[in-house]
Amino acid sequence: MSGEQKLRAALARLKEGKPIHVSLGKRISLSSIEDEAGVGRSLIRHYPDLHKEALDVIKAQKREPLSSNTRPEKAEDIDKIKKELVEKKAELSELRKANSELIRTNAELFTLLNAVAHKNRRDIDLESVVGSVTKVNISDNIRSLLK
Repeated sequence: MSGEQKLRAALARLKEGKPIHVSLGKRISLSSIEDEAGVGRSLIRHYPDLHKEALDVIKAQKREPLSSNTRPEKAEDIDKIKKELVEKKAELSELRKANSELIRTNAELFTLLNAVAHKNRRDIDLESVVGSVTKVNISDNIRSLLK
C-alpha cells in the first residue's frame, strides 16, 4: 500500500469515527491523519489533492462543535473510575486504622521487650508488666517464657 493510499484510508477512518491508531474523538488534523496512517510528518503535503481534501475536512470540522457523544463509553468509564476511587478511599481508611493499631501494638511490645531486657538488672515482676498490657494478647506459652 502506497503512502497516499495509507493516508486516504486513514482520513476515511477518521471521518467515520473509527480510528485504529489515534484516540477516538480526537479532532482531525494533518498530524492525526499521518499518525493514523502510520507515516511520517508532512507526507500528506506531497499529495496536493489529498492535502486539499484533508484541509476541507478540517475546515468543515471546525465549524461543527465537538460532539459530546463522540465516545459514549466515556461517561461509563468516568463512573467506573469514580466508583473505584470511592472503594480505594475506603480501603485506605481501613489500612490507616490497621496501621494505627499496629503502631500502638508495636509500642506496647517495645515496652515489653524493654522490660524483658532489663529483667535481670532490676529483678522486676514481669507478670505485672505483662498483665497491665490489655491490648496485646500474649499466649500462656509466651508468658511462661517471659518468667
